[in-house]
Amino acid sequence: MDNKAKKAGLIVGISGTIYLWTVSRFSNAYMECWNGEWIAWRESYKYGKQESTSHKFIARGNTFDYVLLEFKAKKAGLMVGIPGTIYLWTVSRFSNAYMEYWNGEWIAWRESYKYGKQESTSHKFIARGNTFDYVLLEFKKYIDYVSRKRG
Repeated sequence: MDNKAKKAGLIVGISGTIYLWTVSRFSNAYMECWNGEWIAWRESYKYGKQESTSHKFIARGNTFDYVLLEFKAKKAGLMVGIPGTIYLWTVSRFSNAYMEYWNGEWIAWRESYKYGKQESTSHKFIARGNTFDYVLLEFKKYIDYVSRKRG
């Protein structure tokens, strides 16, 4: 469990119980096993205050692996469609990118639309693989590429 957390960029607080990630100077995210259930949340702080000023729920589930998937997806900037199954990112007003678990493998692609049409007009394949981590890495590269091009 600790190795999976470290690979995801989390810091081990108490082995097997609590993990954390520094989001920014004034914000931390946590994953904790509480009463047999894994919970992930983010806390924000204001300069000079020790108490957190806001909390944001990230994910909740019965297994560490399930909550870690949600945590990684949200850390990459994706929205959760169906937990553990489909994630999405809005590329532009007329384009969305998806990452979905389908027939035993993860697939990432982008669909573009034209104004007034419900069917997509084009598709771009981003990545395909057996592991969530590999496809998420390729999807994140695509997100970074599009974000750089936008400026």
